[in-house]
Amino acid sequence: MKTDIDHVGGGLLTTEKEPTATIVALPRSAAMIAHAAAAIHALSIAEQKMVSMRGAAVAGFDAIIDDKRLTVSILLRIHEKYDFSGREKIHVGFSTEEMKMLHECRKRLEAMKQTKLDRVQTITLALMRLARPEFGQNDACDVRKLPTIDSGLRE
Repeated sequence: MKTDIDHVGGGLLTTEKEPTATIVALPRSAAMIAHAAAAIHALSIAEQKMVSMRGAAVAGFDAIIDDKRLTVSILLRIHEKYDFSGREKIHVGFSTEEMKMLHECRKRLEAMKQTKLDRVQTITLALMRLARPEFGQNDACDVRKLPTIDSGLRE
């Protein structure tokens, strides 16, 4: 938060800094890789095209912003069970608009958790939101339900 002196009234003004495009370094842990891969998989099937980790995270931000309080509460409890730390990093770039979504999502999560969250935690929560079956993944994500080559012969 940035504080400026109001020269007209002599008081202090508090202004929030606008988010800008940035690259976020995510830890390369087993939990991060598993949840990111599952989120990419789920969103790629839902959209019928390949998506990136960035795309999956942005869709997760949007889902968290629109979710009910109970869903967000369950997500926060599940997140506590995993270790997302790691020495190696995965770098993901976000545009200015995507950073605004991340900021809005983080504010919602902080209000629910009643503690501060950083960008990395917000991104991992967004990826978990799309990856976890508890939150109603599309049936198409179950590869056992995809049509096979010989399934047309039975019809």
